[in-house]
Amino acid sequence: MGRRRYLPGIYSTDKTERASCERQAVNTICQGSAADLVKQAMVNIEQFFRGEKLKTRLLVQIHDELLFEIAEDELRFVQVR
Repeated sequence: MGRRRYLPGIYSTDKTERASCERQAVNTICQGSAADLVKQAMVNIEQFFRGEKLKTRLLVQIHDELLFEIAEDELRFVQVR
């Protein structure tokens, strides 16, 4: 996705600073990729709901979870997907 994070301290001679930057570099990849995936999932799900003309809507994203409001008559259809 082209994500960049500049960590000049990664070249530091201070072992503690360098180790911290190395952890940040790895964490940025993991968390950034997870964020990209959940954002793309939200877009895809919303497009699906609109394409199917459903009343079901995404209410909120909480960390790695998505909370939906599902119309009772659509519950079985949405669950199967």
